Amino acid sequence: MYTPDKIARHNRQRRRVVVAVAVIICVFAGIYLYTNSLGYLLSKWHTNENDRIRTGYKLVEKAELIGKTEDEIVSLLGEGAPQRSFKIGNADYTGQDVLVYYLGADILDSLWMIIIFDGGVAVDIEYNIT
Repeated sequence: MYTPDKIARHNRQRRRVVVAVAVIICVFAGIYLYTNSLGYLLSKWHTNENDRIRTGYKLVEKAELIGKTEDEIVSLLGEGAPQRSFKIGNADYTGQDVLVYYLGADILDSLWMIIIFDGGVAVDIEYNIT
């Protein structure tokens, strides 16, 4: 039989469990939001130049690079690879205004991010493998 004392104790335990679950959810949500924030992604981009593959995709999405000028992109990501023209297989960027960033090696291939400009503004971003 449930006495008022047992009911009160049960309610306190239930509240503790609910608060603990809420705290855990908030902690994981905070970690997720921090690791997907632009500042965090930029710090990963600048500190790990040989493995930018995972960071690069998220960073492009968060920084919304399409529509930015070359100067704005360089201030965010730093200078790109020294080449200003790039040819991979059938994709030929010669004669186009591009910024090229090395993202890293995936097994035996190198992955590159090519930002294409038109009139000084980024209009497309492509990824290619060499």
